[in-house]
Amino acid sequence: MIARKRGFTLIELLVVIAIIAVLIALLLPAVQAAREAARRTQCKNNLKQIGLAMHNYHDNFNTFPPGWVYDPQRQPAQYGTNMWGWNTFLLPYEDQTNIYNSFNFSQGFLGGLTATGTDQPEGAGSQHGAEMTPLAIFRCPSDRGIAQVFYRYPSNGVKAIGGRSNYPGVNGGAFTDQVAPNFLSAQGGTYGGNSKVGIRDFTDGSTNALVVGERKFWEIAGRRVGTSTVWVGLRNADTGTTIYANGVPLVVGNCLVRINQIPGISSGGGTGDAPFCCFGTRDAGTIESGGSGMGAADPTWHGFSSDHVGGCHFLLGDGSVRFLSENMNAVTYLRLGTVSDGNVIGEF
Repeated sequence: MIARKRGFTLIELLVVIAIIAVLIALLLPAVQAAREAARRTQCKNNLKQIGLAMHNYHDNFNTFPPGWVYDPQRQPAQYGTNMWGWNTFLLPYEDQTNIYNSFNFSQGFLGGLTATGTDQPEGAGSQHGAEMTPLAIFRCPSDRGIAQVFYRYPSNGVKAIGGRSNYPGVNGGAFTDQVAPNFLSAQGGTYGGNSKVGIRDFTDGSTNALVVGERKFWEIAGRRVGTSTVWVGLRNADTGTTIYANGVPLVVGNCLVRINQIPGISSGGGTGDAPFCCFGTRDAGTIESGGSGMGAADPTWHGFSSDHVGGCHFLLGDGSVRFLSENMNAVTYLRLGTVSDGNVIGEF
């Protein structure tokens, strides 16, 4: 007599499937947490590499690179409104010498202008170069936003500027008595217009000053809000040459706004009355105007943020990287944005 093999009953199969589903449901959050931990580690490593490049640059020039380079002699045909930023000068120390050598530093970067330096829509003679290249060292792996930055200007539509960065330099953390829109150059931080800040200027101590932080891709209700950053430099969104940066995107930020917050808009997605968004930093299908007159030079626009839960990474003047909580003491945070204000900071 041949013995018959017994198979699983329908109930047994359903039980096995249910057990597997429960195990997957239990494991999935752990896998996601492990992946985010790896992304945070990579983000921290990016900032460490930037810090190493900064100090190598400092060893050669006895100063950190300028926040952005303004040259009043440059005319529109020399792309004078596109100003090289601090990241660009670090490229040879970050294994990006080929990109660095492709740039003509006797003029501004191309960044979507025409051959005569005028604004034109994409596809109508706009010029682009290696500044459009996305570079992994300047991107936080937790940020899944766009790889390149575009802006929308009422007179000429959408324009591509350059590869996006998640790491703006720290411009400062305290208001001065200067009048807007020039105050981005005088906030007491490491990076400003034509700045030449070196370790000698860190009288508060290099361990007590933030020099680079994170900035995420803000998207609320399907629209991009706030200011994005490109690694190559910045555009003055107005035609003409001015030393302050009233354009988008900016390569610097400041510590005037709490971590992970945008004025007038909560991190939970609620809307407020902040005058977003001058020069089209929104990503919507309509052209945005300047709101109630606060331009992109207003430092309260340019805070630090990340897609990491609870805060974001910062590079300090000594080359170390710290993860600062979004709930940290606001006064301490302000003081960390400057290099020589003389205030006692304490633990953070």
